[in-house]
Amino acid sequence: MILSVGCSFTEGAELEDPENNSFPKLVGNEFNLPVRNLGLGGASNDYIFRTVVEETMNTSYDLVLVQWTVQDRIEIIYKGKPFNLSGNSAWVNTPDLNWVKNFYANHHDFNHSVRAWACKVIALQEYFKSKNQKFLFCSMMPLDEHILINEDLIPFWNQIDTTHFVGWPNQGLVDWDGMKIKGRWGHPLEDGHKEIAKHINEYIRSLGWFS
Repeated sequence: MILSVGCSFTEGAELEDPENNSFPKLVGNEFNLPVRNLGLGGASNDYIFRTVVEETMNTSYDLVLVQWTVQDRIEIIYKGKPFNLSGNSAWVNTPDLNWVKNFYANHHDFNHSVRAWACKVIALQEYFKSKNQKFLFCSMMPLDEHILINEDLIPFWNQIDTTHFVGWPNQGLVDWDGMKIKGRWGHPLEDGHKEIAKHINEYIRSLGWFS
């Protein structure tokens, strides 16, 4: 079985039949493996990291496919449940979340978010290796050049296992959808998910993991 965790791209947002047409499902079909897709629209990297660890503590998978999202999203507890948001989220107009606007305007630093994300990537890859768990990372967006050359961040980049990170650092899902027609909110539709799955499938084969 494949475990896939990510944001709306993994979830299959704007697809008519995400259960069967999202790229994780298409990857599973290619290798005759069932898929447990825990993609969540608007998910933060906090959610992604936490969910992957929780789901793999006592369960092994044929492959864990992790799709990292943009770095400025955060996860909070809202009305007793985990809740993901960002500075431009419509949810900040909810009265008891008005503090979010002030947080992003005065207390949020993007470089700090990138640093925190890099720590999650490194921690998760080492966690998987300690469990002998096959894993593959990919990103929704490629990293901006100014982030890659930031001297404070280069030591983090040097620790990332690029063999297990598809497209690192200059490509992401937005580069693999083949410039296909997208949905109203910018998500890839069926043809785009096919192109993304094709790219990931070719990479998996290059590693010799599945026949």
